[in-house]
Amino acid sequence: MMADLHPVHSSLRGRTRRIPHNMDAIKLDNELRTALTDIALRIFADATNVDRSFQDAILAVYLSGLNHGYETMKESVTHATDEP
Repeated sequence: MMADLHPVHSSLRGRTRRIPHNMDAIKLDNELRTALTDIALRIFADATNVDRSFQDAILAVYLSGLNHGYETMKESVTHATDEP
């Protein structure tokens, strides 16, 4: 079952940054945010340039993010077990 989309009431626009259901939020510095945005846009552009659908392009960005997160987590676990 998909979640329903509900618009934010006009009196709340710009005043609240609600976190979507089942998602996390983190603070990123501008340099890291710019780098991640650049990666996501390149993946999206590459997918659309080879005639993939919008859904496939978004999925490619999402799966790439999951893969990067998994690899980062795997590296941090490896470094933590290597320490004396």
